[in-house]
Amino acid sequence: MSITAIIVASRCPEIIAEQVGAIRGQSVEPAAVWAWADDPTPEVCAALADAVAAMTCALSDVAEVVRVDAAEALAEVGPPAVDAISALREMTAADSSAMVRLKAAWALWRICHWPRSLDKLVESMRDPCSDVRIEAIKALRAMGASASPAVEAIENAMGDDDVYVREFAKDAMQMLESDTGRWN
Repeated sequence: MSITAIIVASRCPEIIAEQVGAIRGQSVEPAAVWAWADDPTPEVCAALADAVAAMTCALSDVAEVVRVDAAEALAEVGPPAVDAISALREMTAADSSAMVRLKAAWALWRICHWPRSLDKLVESMRDPCSDVRIEAIKALRAMGASASPAVEAIENAMGDDDVYVREFAKDAMQMLESDTGRWN
């Protein structure tokens, strides 16, 4: 059995080491311990620096769910995860999973505003899997006005066969239009 423990740090970096110690002391030691923060302060980012190497290593895991989780965690870390850029770029081009490629593109946007992220997210909106299309729309929505070149793709998604894709696209358009005054 393989277990991965995930620690979410929120403005309390001083407790990460204690939490890792407690997790490692369990009867079944996890194969990996990951940590990230939703809104990292500089102190939290410093405390998470060691975790970036472990998350980057997990990007090459055989299990798709581990690669997805690793890319999501690196996206949450943001700019302090700069050491993962090369591995994430490789994933956007070569990973066999559309969800992993999408999550890698989103992580690159969050880490360094990688210019190709937008293209990769729009490409993901053409995936046969509705979950991938929904996650792409969520990422574009989160990009705000920077996603304005994707307006046509989001509008097209409002006519998708999947009701959830249509709803997420409609929500994204409403939010983005209100934030940017019809995309500037």
